[in-house]
Parts: sequence; C-alpha cells; structure tokens
Amino acid sequence: MFTFIQKAKVLIPFFNQRLADYAQLARLDLVTFRNEMIASIVGAAIGAAALLLLLGFICVAVIITEWDTPNRIRTAWMIAIAWAVVSVFCGFLARFLMKGTSAFENITSEIALDLSVIKSRPRASNE
Repeated sequence: MFTFIQKAKVLIPFFNQRLADYAQLARLDLVTFRNEMIASIVGAAIGAAALLLLLGFICVAVIITEWDTPNRIRTAWMIAIAWAVVSVFCGFLARFLMKGTSAFENITSEIALDLSVIKSRPRASNE
C-alpha cells in the first residue's frame, strides 16, 4: 500500500507537468487519425463506385452478347454468381481495410516512454 502511495507521489507531479504536452499530442493524434480516415473512406468510395460501374457495364455487355444464343439463362446466372463472389470479396476487403492505426498511437507510446524513464530513474535514498 505504501509503495503505491510512493509511486503516486512520483507519478502525479510528473504527469501534471506533462499534461499540456499530452493534450497537444492527443489533439495532433486525433487530427491525423481523422485525416487518414477521411482519405481512406473517400478513396474507397470512389474506387467502389468506379468498380461497380465497370462491372455493371461488362455484365450488360456479356448478357447482350449472349442474348440470341441458347446460353442466355446460363450466362445470366453465372453473372449473378459472379456478383455474389465480388460482394463477399468486398466485404472481406472492407473488414481488412478497417484495421487501421490506433487513434492515439503517438500519445500511448509517449506515455509508455515516460513511464519507462520514471522507472529507470534512481530512487531517492529515503525509501
């Protein structure tokens, strides 16, 4: 119990001095995270829209090409199955892309670094 109080006596003033630095670092981390997320979402939306238009036009072209043949129904079902496969792939890709960086990665590493510095400091002789 007393070691906890002694640790708190060291940690509280240290973190109190660094609080303004941590707040600034947290704000910068949040701005960086927001900008990364906006760029990722906009890029993914534009790419997805372009891909959907391309695949839609290709599918219409394939169905029109096969319209006067006996393979018309088979072709339509193959295209439906292909769209299902593309949808499943896009779902897995979206889950993979959402695993980005942590919102407060820099401040977490800075606090960990500060704690390691505090632990490595020589202790006072009155302990």
